[in-house]
Amino acid sequence: MDNNAYRISYFLQKYLDGDISKEELSLLHRLLEESGEDEIQAAFDLIWHNTPPSDHTAPLFSDREADVLLQDIMAQVPITPRKARWKVTATYALAACAVGTLLTFAWIYMNRQTTAPEETASIASQVEHDVDPAQEEAILTLEGGETLSLQDIKAGDSIKMGDVRLVNNNGELSYEPVQEDEPGTQHVVKTPKGGQINMRLPDGTKVWLNADSRIAFLSNLGAQHREVTVSGEVYFEVAKLDGKRFTVKSTSGEIEVLGTKFNVRAYPEDKSMQTALVEGSLAMKTNMDRVVLKPNQVGVASTSQRITVSEHEHIMDVIAWKNGLFLFENTTLADVGRQLGRWYNIQVQLGEGLANRRITGKIARDVKLSQVMKMLHYLGIQTNLNDNNLMMIPQKEHAYGETTKM
Repeated sequence: MDNNAYRISYFLQKYLDGDISKEELSLLHRLLEESGEDEIQAAFDLIWHNTPPSDHTAPLFSDREADVLLQDIMAQVPITPRKARWKVTATYALAACAVGTLLTFAWIYMNRQTTAPEETASIASQVEHDVDPAQEEAILTLEGGETLSLQDIKAGDSIKMGDVRLVNNNGELSYEPVQEDEPGTQHVVKTPKGGQINMRLPDGTKVWLNADSRIAFLSNLGAQHREVTVSGEVYFEVAKLDGKRFTVKSTSGEIEVLGTKFNVRAYPEDKSMQTALVEGSLAMKTNMDRVVLKPNQVGVASTSQRITVSEHEHIMDVIAWKNGLFLFENTTLADVGRQLGRWYNIQVQLGEGLANRRITGKIARDVKLSQVMKMLHYLGIQTNLNDNNLMMIPQKEHAYGETTKM
C-alpha cells in the first residue's frame, strides 16, 4: 500500500479524534490534493478495518445517511481545487456502505468529535456543571432493616450479613451461605438513580441491575425453590440446577426458566413487563395468558394481562445497556429522557411536541452528560442543563432536516 494512504489515514484519525493541529490539518489538505482516489479509499479502509466490532448490534446508517455524514466531516477540511474536491466526492460514493461502521464508532462509541468547534462551544456554554455517569452503587437491605452499601466491599474483601457472607472476588460480588439448611431471610438489593451493580446470587445466578432497579430474594435461594421479585431493569444469566425452576416476578407478570439468559424491563412508569430472550427458553405468564419464548424473541406483558411476542433480529441491542451502551433505535424522546434521568440522576423536561419524536443513535454510557448533549444537538435537539434539570427543545434549523439518526 502506498505511504500516502497511511499518512492520510493517520491525520484523518487525528481529525476524527479532535486532536489535529492547524499544521497537521494543512498537511492533510495537501495530501488529499495530491493523492489519487485509490489512495484516499485505502486510507478510509485503514481506519474502518481497525474499528472494534459492534457486539452484534445493528448498523444505524443507511448508505445515503453515511454519505451525507462523511461529506459533513470532510467539508471541514479546506480542499479548494476542484479536481481534489471531485476526488473526495467520488470516494464518498465508493465508501458510503462501509463508512457507517466507521462513523458510528468515530463519533459515538469512541466519543470522537464531529461537531463543529463553534457548535461545541455553544453546547459547553449551556452546561453550568457537567454530570458524571452512573457508578457502581447499590444498597442491600436485610429482613430486619439492616443496610449495607455494596460498593463499600472492595476487591478481596468479605463481610458477613445475617445468614450469608458477601465476597468480592476480583470485582465480582457474590453470596456464600454461612450455614446450610437454615431458613432463608429476605434480602433486597436496590440501585439508586445514578447507580448500577452486577452480582452473583446465592444459587449462582448472575444478575446485572440497571439504574433505579430492585431485586428481592431469599438468602437460601437454591436450597429449595428459586423465586425473585424485580422492578426496573435486570439482566439474568440463570444457573441451571436440576429440577429447580427459577421464577422472576413483577407487578405485570412472571417468568419461569430452568437455565437461560434474558433481560427483564419492568419500570413502574412502563406499566408493562418486557422480556428479551438471549439464550435458552422461558415461559411468560400473567393472570390471563401464557407464552413460551424462543431465542431472539421479545415478549411484552401489558396492563391488559395479555402478552405480545415479536421477533428481534438483533437481540443484543436490547441488552446494550448491560454492555455499556445507550442504544436508541427509533426510541421516543420521552423514553430517552427517562433513561437519561435514571442514569445521570437528573430531571428531564421535554419541550412541546417532543415526547413522541423518535431518534436513533448510540453512545457509550460511561461518558459525562455533556457528551450526550452533543449527540442530541447533532440529532436536532437543543438541550440546556441547569441545576440537574435537563431541558430538551427542538432546534429551529437542523442541517439534516427530518433525519434523526446518528
